[in-house]
Amino acid sequence: MLFTAFFGFGFAYFITQRGKKMSIRLGALALGVSLAWVSHFVWNSPWLDSLMVRGDGGFAGALVIKGMPFLILLVLLATFANRRERQVFSLLLRSEVGGEVISRGEFYVLESGHRRAQALRRMRRERGAAAASVFKRLMREQINLALLHKRVRMSNHPALQIQRETIKRLKSQLAAFGP
Repeated sequence: MLFTAFFGFGFAYFITQRGKKMSIRLGALALGVSLAWVSHFVWNSPWLDSLMVRGDGGFAGALVIKGMPFLILLVLLATFANRRERQVFSLLLRSEVGGEVISRGEFYVLESGHRRAQALRRMRRERGAAAASVFKRLMREQINLALLHKRVRMSNHPALQIQRETIKRLKSQLAAFGP
């Protein structure tokens, strides 16, 4: 999975960053492929094989020594990607936050997958499955609003108006389930 993740990061950057220069995109793809190759090479190399035959402790130690640097690098890549995603999300919804479509509290929940899951569980527990279903759709449509902002780049675009109305309608449906 580690090797695939490195390749996936490079490939995802190449595919999604269309605004960047092709040389940068190709460089990211090459880096991802190279990291996948190097980590696979190190993992399959005979280095530290002598530790692996010395019992469970040696085997575990060799696995940690071989895999840990790459795992740490993967965690760092994921952390930076998550931070970048939050920045872009915030930038796209900047004009909507604080209004009737997305409150500041809703934005706080939307910008984190963990907080969205917590809010959905709380909604299910406090108002029931039907309310949770509407709430889940509301969050999805609010996120779709950010994606739509990225595509149309005009705050008064008709597609944005339709999306805002959809969100308002879902908020009304959710309000019917109580405070």
